[in-house]
Amino acid sequence: MPRLASSSRYCRVSGTGYRGVRARPKGTYYAEIRDGGERIGLGTYETAHEAARAYDAVAWRLGRPRSSMNFHDVWTRQQAEDLAPPPYIVRQEEQHRRRETERRLRIAERDERAAREWAARFPEDVAAENEHFRRRRAEKATKRAFIEAQLAGPTTIGEDDPRWIDLFSSDPVSGTTPDSSDVEF
Repeated sequence: MPRLASSSRYCRVSGTGYRGVRARPKGTYYAEIRDGGERIGLGTYETAHEAARAYDAVAWRLGRPRSSMNFHDVWTRQQAEDLAPPPYIVRQEEQHRRRETERRLRIAERDERAAREWAARFPEDVAAENEHFRRRRAEKATKRAFIEAQLAGPTTIGEDDPRWIDLFSSDPVSGTTPDSSDVEF
């Protein structure tokens, strides 16, 4: 139950019926507390009750007497902190982040399910794809070995050298010869 009147030196009760709580134009409530000459903003909350709980949690931390708090059903600082909700803005950011994470997880699960179904229906495609990537890794390793051999020192590579043949021969699958833009360094 909120206190409606007080002549306490710490904070007077606002129009919301709670100490340190002001109504905002958009229907939310702002909590703040003063410590010495300094005003400490505690955040924006959806209800005046939540803002008052936040005020009480900070009042406990500042060592205020229980008589200057909004709720007298709290007996410890830990209990006051447990009852205080996070500010409205923080909750909105957390909700947005959680929704975005859940959306990404749903997309990933859907992609995994589609890949499993595709692999089950078309095992020959999976085998062809695996073979393609195995061949690509082997080609890159051959090119890398060739380049490393060239960088290692002056050598003469003849046309019958397998590294030369593998690097510049036509691709047996597509029937094309790679041009200089296809060679990766």
